[in-house]
Amino acid sequence: MNDRIALGAYQAAAEARLSIPDDLSVISFDDSDLAGWLRPGLTSAAIPHFELGRRAVERLLEPSLSPGIERVLMPLSERESVAPAPISRTARPRARAAPAPPPRPPRPRRSPR
Repeated sequence: MNDRIALGAYQAAAEARLSIPDDLSVISFDDSDLAGWLRPGLTSAAIPHFELGRRAVERLLEPSLSPGIERVLMPLSERESVAPAPISRTARPRARAAPAPPPRPPRPRRSPR
């Protein structure tokens, strides 16, 4: 969620009488001014717009590059919206997510009458 949607999460948490970060941790992206104004401050990752644009232009201008995935670092501004991880005496294995169901076949088109 971006910072403005996180504001809605803050409001919903307050209406539900939940405390950030005691009951609910919130992390967002954009790292806009809003992230610093919220109380508690919102932990948010900055989107490096300039770097994304620069890399896109480089890819367009170099036809020899093969298709692939490029990763760009997104600096994280850590603020007070995330609770520390609980300390456990015994480490428990994390539950694995269930595999995604197979995709549905496309629906046949109806013929016009």
